[in-house]
Amino acid sequence: MNWLLNNRKHSSRNYLARLLTPLFLLSLCACSPTAPDSTDDFPDDAVIVRNDGQICFDEMANSNVVRGAFRPKGCFSSSCTRTLAQSVRIRVKPEEFRIEFSTFFVLAGPAEPVACTRDCNGARTIQFDIADIDSGVYAIWLGDSNLGSLNVPPDSITSEAVCFGEW
Repeated sequence: MNWLLNNRKHSSRNYLARLLTPLFLLSLCACSPTAPDSTDDFPDDAVIVRNDGQICFDEMANSNVVRGAFRPKGCFSSSCTRTLAQSVRIRVKPEEFRIEFSTFFVLAGPAEPVACTRDCNGARTIQFDIADIDSGVYAIWLGDSNLGSLNVPPDSITSEAVCFGEW
């Protein structure tokens, strides 16, 4: 399996935002295929990555928009990896100050034998935006794992993204 190089770890405005956030998230999830009930349709060499990877948030001053990206765990060759399925679902629970991510990726090697590059850019990164959430400290969950907390808006601005998990 050459293509897998190293697989490793209360205002009316706020009320309106709470009503619209689930619609936004539904539209976000609708653009990605959902996780299948069975993985029988995938090749035998496929790697399934479920709720495992890295979530990174971009820090933006004075903003209640949360932007970031999810990348599945593992080092996959960019010249040899095929993404067969991917899904990132985001659920915001404003009353609990909690943001929950549920992810599913199926990655496979090339259909034909080729020389694979030794990089780790083969698994696609999925970008996301969560619009206008209430200020506060949010617990970040990936599947059943609490990864840490995120201040919205951030306390201080850095040029680095704030990341949780491993890729």
